[in-house]
Amino acid sequence: MINLMTMCRRIATVFVLSLALSFFHSQIAFGQESIGSLPTFGPELPPPAFQAPEFSDDLNVLTRGPLHEAFAAAHQADPRPSALVYKTPPQLVDEVPPQYKPEGNNVQWIQGYWAWDDAQSDFIWISGVWRDVPPHRRWIPGYWTQENDGYRWVSGFWAEETQHEPDFLPQPPASIDQGPSTTIPGEEYFYVPGNWVHQEGNYKWFAGHWQPVAENWIWIPSRYIWTPGGCVYQSGYWDYEFQRRGTCFAPIQFARPVYLANDYRYQPSYAIDLNVDFLTHLFVRPNCNHYFYGDWYAPNFNRVGYRPWVSVNSHFRSYDPLLTYYRSRRSSFDSRYNVVQHLARQHNFYVNHRDYRPRPTFKSQYKYIHAQRSKRSPQLHQDYFRKSNYVRNYKDIRTSHDQHRRYEKVASSSLTRDREAQARIARQQQARQQKSREAARRLAQQSDQDRRDRDRARRAQQDIARRTAQQQSQRDAARRAQQDQARRANQAADNRARQDRARRAQQDAARRTAQQKSQRDAARRAQQDQARRAKQTADNRARQDRARRAQQDAARRAQQDQARRAKQAADNRARQDRARRTQQDAARKAAQQKSQRDTARKAQQKAQQDQARRAKQAADNRAKQDRARRSQQDAARKAAQQKSQRDAARKAQQKAQQDQARRAKQAADNRAKQDRARRSQQDAARKAAQQKSQRDAARKAQQRAQQDRARRDQQKAQQARSRQQAASRAKASRQKTAQPSRSSRTKNRSKSKK
Repeated sequence: MINLMTMCRRIATVFVLSLALSFFHSQIAFGQESIGSLPTFGPELPPPAFQAPEFSDDLNVLTRGPLHEAFAAAHQADPRPSALVYKTPPQLVDEVPPQYKPEGNNVQWIQGYWAWDDAQSDFIWISGVWRDVPPHRRWIPGYWTQENDGYRWVSGFWAEETQHEPDFLPQPPASIDQGPSTTIPGEEYFYVPGNWVHQEGNYKWFAGHWQPVAENWIWIPSRYIWTPGGCVYQSGYWDYEFQRRGTCFAPIQFARPVYLANDYRYQPSYAIDLNVDFLTHLFVRPNCNHYFYGDWYAPNFNRVGYRPWVSVNSHFRSYDPLLTYYRSRRSSFDSRYNVVQHLARQHNFYVNHRDYRPRPTFKSQYKYIHAQRSKRSPQLHQDYFRKSNYVRNYKDIRTSHDQHRRYEKVASSSLTRDREAQARIARQQQARQQKSREAARRLAQQSDQDRRDRDRARRAQQDIARRTAQQQSQRDAARRAQQDQARRANQAADNRARQDRARRAQQDAARRTAQQKSQRDAARRAQQDQARRAKQTADNRARQDRARRAQQDAARRAQQDQARRAKQAADNRARQDRARRTQQDAARKAAQQKSQRDTARKAQQKAQQDQARRAKQAADNRAKQDRARRSQQDAARKAAQQKSQRDAARKAQQKAQQDQARRAKQAADNRAKQDRARRSQQDAARKAAQQKSQRDAARKAQQRAQQDRARRDQQKAQQARSRQQAASRAKASRQKTAQPSRSSRTKNRSKSKK
């Protein structure tokens, strides 16, 4: 009867567990369906309508080059100067922002600048960007500075909004960050590398730490930016996600210098589609503050330092903010991989398929697309071919964006209806399954009571087994004590035997030492005889060497005379070169001052024209508003006040930039003066050193002559002593042969005793 009741309880438990598993399975399936209906990360925009572009002969739109520093900048652990460019950068282009302004919290237009392109060995124009400014930050633009015979690029940076003037600090020590020293607290954390901080006149190291992940925000760690006047510290800050930062436009290469004309205005019209697939063609370069995009896959670019962005390790020396952020995001194309792994797979395709890579210019890209449209290739290759075409007309991109926004509104409304229906079905299922859970709870309580009874019986058996094990352990302890006593007795006997063997070994070693000593004495006597013979041979070689050195000294003095005459001729040429460089520097400075005056005059004329145009437009608007609606005068007045504040802020920013450029120019002039003074001092010091070296050479020659005479006298005295010693040894040997031997002397003494 008891067995029958136990079997019934087990059957009921299995039934309840099966019901619970079916309920959880239905909940998991419902969750998967609801998750699958949510919008995935990185939705692709619908392809724009194909239109034939208009190409200009004056400029080329590039699809390969560096990204604007204000849009995204690569992280550098240690500040280093950029490479020296031996070509004068052109004057800035008069750039006009596009008419359409993207949406954002604080979108501003940031002007472009000239950048050096190693692939073409020439300057290219990096177009300006519409940038949603990071919170509480303002942009400090970069500039070109002259150094010796070339120019270096000083990178721009995002300074704090309250920082009006940058603080120039000395060069910080190299980074000593060794990566995280503790385990990661959780999947929602990422590692921020350590950095040096200048406090109280010295640098103090602040170790790295784990930072919680913020949704749709990228952490930009603190760093130092190299400038000619010292390093500038940029504190860490949160920046927008890559696709939410604004609009980036393609760089331009001017075929002819049309930008030098007074009435020339350049307005960017080709933008970059910054979807997730664009990061596939992103590259980085050591000791460079730029990201590079486009076709940098060739081996010759790899040899000069261009590396794929997706292959950069997250080690402290190769830290990258974008890589750290996207490594934690899941790919919408394949949930088994994150975004970085998905982009790495795409990058490998372009490495192995050269024909599908982006072309260097938009013109060549369009021609290649037009030639490939008639061909039929697999859909996979067509998809990769489409992803490499990321530079399009700005108007087409905005049209696609508007279509995508309308599509998202429709999809969100249908998604809301589906979710409501699924929630209603879920509530009905929960009501039906509530009764099943209550029955399962009652059966589970009864099963728990049975399990407690079985546990009490099992604990009683375990107590009996524990007492038996304790008695057995006591017997084992007594047996081990007896074994330890016997082991100690055996060890004492072994120690005595080892001591006897050691004593015998010492006696044998002493005996061998005595034998070796006698052998060494015999060998030492043989070596002394050999050294005496070698000394005589060395004396002969020394006499030969002195004769040869005398010949070499004569030849060396002749060469020194010839070198002195050549050096004098080189000094004359160097003085002529310095005079010529001084004239060239003066001419270059005059040309630069003239170009700066022209630029200032043009800027002033443009400002006056813009101010007159704005005043006329404001007057027309006020007249229209007065005629149309008297009730909106207050709103118009507020709008005019805000506009004047923006103009004042822009003028203040322009003034600050001009002041910074003027200070940089003054610092460059001061450095040039110091360089000329230092070169003159170096020339005077070099002449003094030459005269001193000549006097030292004469003094050393006199000292060598005196040493040679003293050495010859010493050698003569040594030869005389050696002859006397040889004569004394010969005399001693003759006397030794005349004396009787030891045996004969012994015999004589014995006879005398008898």
